[in-house]
Amino acid sequence: MNQHQLVTLKATSDYFNHLKIKTLIFNGLLIQNRKRKL
Repeated sequence: MNQHQLVTLKATSDYFNHLKIKTLIFNGLLIQNRKRKL
């Protein structure tokens, strides 16, 4: 693997980690809202 591929790979994995964190936060907020309504 050359340097450019490594940088691209890192950027891609950072991006997916960011999406995962966003999804977890979003799901957490949804669950909190449901609990409040009960």
